[in-house]
Amino acid sequence: SVCVRILRREATVLGFTSSFSIYDSADSKRLMTLVCRDLELDPKRVNPRGVLNWVSNQKNELVDQDQAASAAKNSLEETFASCYGEYQRRLRAANAMDFDDLIMNTVQLFGAWPEIRENYRRRFAHVLVDEYQDTNHAQYSLIRELCDPDNNPEADLMVVGDSDQSIYAFRGANIRNILEFETDFSNAKTV
Repeated sequence: SVCVRILRREATVLGFTSSFSIYDSADSKRLMTLVCRDLELDPKRVNPRGVLNWVSNQKNELVDQDQAASAAKNSLEETFASCYGEYQRRLRAANAMDFDDLIMNTVQLFGAWPEIRENYRRRFAHVLVDEYQDTNHAQYSLIRELCDPDNNPEADLMVVGDSDQSIYAFRGANIRNILEFETDFSNAKTV
């Protein structure tokens, strides 16, 4: 929800209006089904839900459609990357984002416009993340952008998590985020 508020306020720099729509999973599936149909893909070979899961995984790794196309290793990944590109084009044409775009676009916003990032760093002096062991790469990157200890020593970050309770690897959660927390945030104190 914090990403939604940030993006609504800063939407114009990303080429959206502040009233952009947020597609839920049903909207996203419907759009990907249309994309696959319009690209004349065999639904028995290329399942729209499978393509959407692949796209979601790419977004959780902060891989945009151009990077995904460049990194495609086989014809199936090339097909998925084509679907990803068309899916994103149609989202933008509809002034819409899906759930994965909310974090990805916020991270990209902060990376591309440091002055905007600094504004939110000042605004969010204290950040608490619960269930940190279940964060994915995009979530980790968002936290780093807001609380970068190298460039924002005043940031107050508290995470709560237990590496023995990580259960969301299937959704892209990266246990490394909690195991390496004290390395990534060298001033951290563990309780």
